Amino acid sequence: MVWRKFQVYSSCEESYRLNESGDLKVPAEKTDEYCNGPCMTETQLVLDCIDNIMTNFQFYNKATIQDIRDTIHAGCGHGKERGKFDVTEHITRAEGSNAYKAANQILIGIVLMIVGNGLLF
Repeated sequence: MVWRKFQVYSSCEESYRLNESGDLKVPAEKTDEYCNGPCMTETQLVLDCIDNIMTNFQFYNKATIQDIRDTIHAGCGHGKERGKFDVTEHITRAEGSNAYKAANQILIGIVLMIVGNGLLF
């Protein structure tokens, strides 16, 4: 696929724009400007446009539309990830968190099976 520049971007500084690699290069000190200004709105319009044309689209870094949206949500949020717009890092943290949750669920399941078997005997 050939990546073409969208004319949606008009007010957002070029260095902060989402690119074909799936990168958002927003410095932490520019978080308020990005999140409260035209960049966020224009980026969401670009994501909507891509999503409406190509479902299951992936950027060069393998990020999906939802990965980008999640990164923006976290980066613009008021939690510990505020100001962090590294999409690849966000995906890695999310995968690690999901793996931890899955391991805990498996462990709880095993414990319940052992306890359940003990009650039957």
